Amino acid sequence: METCRLPPDGPYFKIILEQRAEHPLPIPSNAPSRERTRSDEAYVCQLKEESRMGMSVYSRNWNVDTIVRRKDRIDPKPAYQRGPVWNEPKKQLLIDSILRKYDIPKIYLRKLPPGGRFEHEIADGQQRLRAIWDFVAGNYRLGEASSDIPDFGDLTGKSYADLPTDGTDRIGLYELTIAEVMDATEVEIRDLFLRLQEGVSLNPAERRNAMTGNMRDFIADLGENHRVFALTSIPPRRFAWHDLAAHIACLELAGGPTDVKAANLKKMYESEREINADGPVANRIRRHLNYMARIFAEKPPEMDIKWGFVDLYLAVSKLDPEFVLTSRESDFLTFYVSFEKERRAVTDAADLLAEGKGPWERDLFTYIEAFVREGATKVNIEKRHEVYVKRILRDIADLTPKDQKRGFSRDQKIVIWRRDKETCQMCKTAVRFEEMHADHIVPHVKGGITTVDNAQTLCARCNAQKGGR
Repeated sequence: METCRLPPDGPYFKIILEQRAEHPLPIPSNAPSRERTRSDEAYVCQLKEESRMGMSVYSRNWNVDTIVRRKDRIDPKPAYQRGPVWNEPKKQLLIDSILRKYDIPKIYLRKLPPGGRFEHEIADGQQRLRAIWDFVAGNYRLGEASSDIPDFGDLTGKSYADLPTDGTDRIGLYELTIAEVMDATEVEIRDLFLRLQEGVSLNPAERRNAMTGNMRDFIADLGENHRVFALTSIPPRRFAWHDLAAHIACLELAGGPTDVKAANLKKMYESEREINADGPVANRIRRHLNYMARIFAEKPPEMDIKWGFVDLYLAVSKLDPEFVLTSRESDFLTFYVSFEKERRAVTDAADLLAEGKGPWERDLFTYIEAFVREGATKVNIEKRHEVYVKRILRDIADLTPKDQKRGFSRDQKIVIWRRDKETCQMCKTAVRFEEMHADHIVPHVKGGITTVDNAQTLCARCNAQKGGR
């Protein structure tokens, strides 16, 4: 039987005094110290085993000097955390509070397994720690609130390096209450993070990022790594790019317009926890985002609004199966810039319904109304989508329809296979009929039609290599 070994000064010993009142130790109070310590260890092991204690939290005090010294061993942004969001006045006010010896809220650090780059990660208190680290590093100066610091007077405009020695000592010796989270699973630490944020202005995207599951990870990968978002003028603050990815994933899963309010996106994260990141839906999303990235290659300043991105994505997703979009990216960019110029020029949407206005002006009115009023509802997304598609087909009138019959019939396959002498036309190896792939010579995605003349026999390996080329 494996012995439960706990260090005498370890965190579990801190619960002994609290537990002893309810569970008296079966050992006399006058027993030798070594015997009592050994019994303490056994007692804690027993409690831990019986109650199956998982995550536990223990408070300790670290001064600012310790926090600064440990900076490189603390992960400031684990996956569930948001990035820096405090502006300079908030940071200044925190340092002002420290100089005035005011209490500041407890900071939660999760203890990480040994052997990694970091010893702890911040579960709660990221903005406070960043403010401290940035000030000590000289990245900002104190504000006007610090004009009357006790013992030091007016410190307005002072950097850390400008402070008198007693001032830097006061900051360095200031004690922070650290709640150290031990033995927490990913689910437990994310749950703790969300509970700690109750009443704090986390936005929906930040809350979804603290969830677990394949959908959360897929959206995070898109938001952090897909190049399309950096080509927009939408800043990535507070998971804005993740939010865009979540919206278009919800639309793609629904196959078209659907409600994409915060509650709907949260439900998607829950119901699609097991989504295959390499499955057909995920691959369609990546393909359409790749196309969007080619549209925005020149980073148009007009792509600075969420519904503009979402509406154009949905139009591309709708038109892709029906029309050949290859090499038409510049036409889509011209459409988008022109449409946004027209939309933004409208000062009063009601003017679009004035006498003498035509159907295109009425369509723009419908779009604007659905844009500014509950833009995340299915009915308004449908209205905007209908206007968008009509405008695209008007402005890019020469889009080539795809052959809607994509798959070759069995009879066609037999003819193709016999004509090609039962041989792969790329590697020239023999192919059994059951293993042959009837391939479009001019790819279907580029307008190739499904006829015997536009077909060739390929083996599975060559067909996979050729792809849509």
